[in-house]
Amino acid sequence: MMRRWGTAGMWPIPDAWTRLVACQVPLFDQQKKDRWGYIDLLGVAKNGLPVVVELKKAPDADADGKTRATETPLRMVLEAAAYAIALQKNWSHFRTAWVARLQELELPDQVIDQVPLRLSKVPLVAAAPASFWIDWLRVTNKGLTVTVETWESFQKLLSEFRRAQLPVSFVSISGHDQNVDGLAVQPMVGFPPIA
Repeated sequence: MMRRWGTAGMWPIPDAWTRLVACQVPLFDQQKKDRWGYIDLLGVAKNGLPVVVELKKAPDADADGKTRATETPLRMVLEAAAYAIALQKNWSHFRTAWVARLQELELPDQVIDQVPLRLSKVPLVAAAPASFWIDWLRVTNKGLTVTVETWESFQKLLSEFRRAQLPVSFVSISGHDQNVDGLAVQPMVGFPPIA
């Protein structure tokens, strides 16, 4: 059900995960394989909660430097939220596998003992390379197309998610995916850019 994650899974990210514990976690009926897709990564918070991590890749760029990316920060957040809600709705079935995975990784008993019977809070993380985030700053052609009002609305959405027990964090990933031990993850400060 949950795939293993390499030694890079040890990175703690404040307000997100203390450790990554699984990748490509399916959210569909094993026999039909329809409906939902896969949660990109699952982390565990210090209180035993699952953390849904949505990944996006670096945008492709033309020779003139313009990017052809179609993914947006909003889409990342909405996908992570949809997966988190699916986890909440199916927690009674998923919890047993979650606890078993944490035990397999030999997490401390105080973390495992905190895993709730009812999942009301699920932290969300939007993770992408720095070039993805730079593309949305108000210094690029794409970033300049996003109005201050749009960013303010996005911030309001994030506040509503926080109230709904779906707090969102943003992180930047650097390194090469072929060498997970060489990857680095940095929390994003000041995102979304409202100015």
